[in-house]
Amino acid sequence: MPVSGRVNAEYAAADGIVRARDSYVALPHSRLNFAGSLQGGLKAELTSQDLADLFAALPGPPPEVKLNSGKLDVTATVSGTVSDPHITGHASTTKIVIQDRQFDTIATDFSAAQSKISVQNGTLGRGTMQAAFNGSAGLMDWSPKPDLPLAVTASVSNGDLADILALAGQKSEGYSGALTATVNLAGTIGNPTGSANVAVAKGTLAEEPFDDLRVQVALADRVVRVPSAYLSRDQSRVNLTAEFQHPRESFTTGHLQAHVSSNAVELATVKNVQSRRPGVAGLLQMDATIAGDLVEDNEFRLTSVAGMSPRRASRSTARATAMSP
Repeated sequence: MPVSGRVNAEYAAADGIVRARDSYVALPHSRLNFAGSLQGGLKAELTSQDLADLFAALPGPPPEVKLNSGKLDVTATVSGTVSDPHITGHASTTKIVIQDRQFDTIATDFSAAQSKISVQNGTLGRGTMQAAFNGSAGLMDWSPKPDLPLAVTASVSNGDLADILALAGQKSEGYSGALTATVNLAGTIGNPTGSANVAVAKGTLAEEPFDDLRVQVALADRVVRVPSAYLSRDQSRVNLTAEFQHPRESFTTGHLQAHVSSNAVELATVKNVQSRRPGVAGLLQMDATIAGDLVEDNEFRLTSVAGMSPRRASRSTARATAMSP
C-alpha cells in the first residue's frame, strides 16, 4: 500500500512532552492530518473513501466492511501524557457496507482512556430504520476485565432482522423481518444486569417464513432468563422459556434449562423439513424440557430431556400425531 507524508514532531522524554506541527500521512484514498501537543491537545483528522487503505495494516483477512461511494470522517483530540493518554472525538460514515448490507449513516461520539472506553450519541440509519445507542465499559490498562462496570442502552425502530445480524458479524442471507428492539444493560462485563426486548414481524428465519417473533430477556445477578418468547405462523405457535445460571464473572460456563411447547405444527408446510425429507407430512406437537451444562471450550453437555403429554408425564420429548398425506 503506497504511503507518503510529512511528520514534524518533537518528543522530550524527561518531561513527557509530545508536539507535532503541520503533519500528515497519506494513503491512496485516505489522509490523516495532525498537529498540537498532548499538553494542549493533539488534534487529528482522518478521512477515507476506501477502508482497504486502513485494513492493510491489520493482520489476517480484512473485515467484511467497505464503503460504497461513501466516506469515513474521524476527528479526535489526544491529551494527557504518553503513558496515560485521553482520547475524545467523533466518527461518522456514509454508505458503508457491512456483511453485504449497506447502511446510509453511522455516527457516534467516543472517548477512551486506560481505565474506560465509551460511545455516546450513537446513531445508525438505513432507509426508514433508525437506531440509537450509548455504551461504556471499564478497562484496566486498556484491557476489559469481567469485574469492571458496563452500561449499554440501544433502541431500533423500523429495522430489519438481517441488519442486526450483519452488524453482529453474522451472515444475513435467509433472514428478514420488520424489527423493533430495546436493550438496557448495567452491572459488570462478566455479570450484566438489565433487559432486552425484541419483536420481529412478517419475516424469515433460515428461509423459514413466520408471522410474529417476540423475545423478552431479563438479566439479573448470575442468571439470564427468557421469561417469554414465541414464534408464530398462521395457526401454529412455538413457545419458549429458559434460564441460564452462570458464575458471577463469566458466561463461558453455567447451567441451562429450557422449556419448549407448541400447538399442532403441520410438517408439510415447514420448508426446512421438506428440503431434508421430501414428502413428510403430519402434525407435530411439542411439550419438552431440556437441561444441560455449558463447560469450557463452549461445549454443551445435555443432562436431561423430559416430555409431557396432556394427561401424564412420559419420557418422550414430543407428541406427534401422524396424518396421511
